[in-house]
Amino acid sequence: MGSDVTEKNRDEDEAGHEIAVANGFWIDSTEVTNEAYRRFVVSRPEWQKGNVRTDLQNADYLKNWDGTSYPVGQGDAPVVWVGWHAATAYATWAGKRLPSEAEWEYANRANSTSRFWWGEDFDPQRVAADPKLATVNADRRTNPWGLRDSTGSVWEWTSTMYRPYPYLESDGREDPQAVGPRAIRGGSRANGEAFLRSANRNMEDADRSTDLLGFRCAR
Repeated sequence: MGSDVTEKNRDEDEAGHEIAVANGFWIDSTEVTNEAYRRFVVSRPEWQKGNVRTDLQNADYLKNWDGTSYPVGQGDAPVVWVGWHAATAYATWAGKRLPSEAEWEYANRANSTSRFWWGEDFDPQRVAADPKLATVNADRRTNPWGLRDSTGSVWEWTSTMYRPYPYLESDGREDPQAVGPRAIRGGSRANGEAFLRSANRNMEDADRSTDLLGFRCAR
């Protein structure tokens, strides 16, 4: 997990270290879509736009939606403008959970140790330029383990609090009640190659949502 000191564009918070993923897990092949999230909010009115508690989500929640309707023609696009609490609630409703930061990197790398899951050199054709075209040229953006758009498209929430490495599951960073920023991974269509590397880490406040941040689930 993390990066070697010689890796191009590496950040100081990526100290390379070895960990064991203790248990097998499944992870979604795609980011959660607008259509999937619509089914959630229809069945859980407390998570509909305008109904969410202000301590769980800022005012930008589902900013691009009209009530329980997502933008026309974007059913297959990843849902955005959702905070960590909302993503966690969706995952629970779906019988899943958010992946940990360790699980996310393990799945994204797909057994690779290079800067990107496909190799050392950046390839813009591996990154979704427009999430509204999520299914276009999808094969090239799918890693060997079947994850599509784990690099680029939108950042993805993890279950993990953003804390220094080494990653230790037992140090409180996986406490769902802990207060503080959560780790986000994968970069977005708006980021350059330094942010799209497999080891790159970032963070966001749990109640914040943007148009460049979504999620996928695990179980």
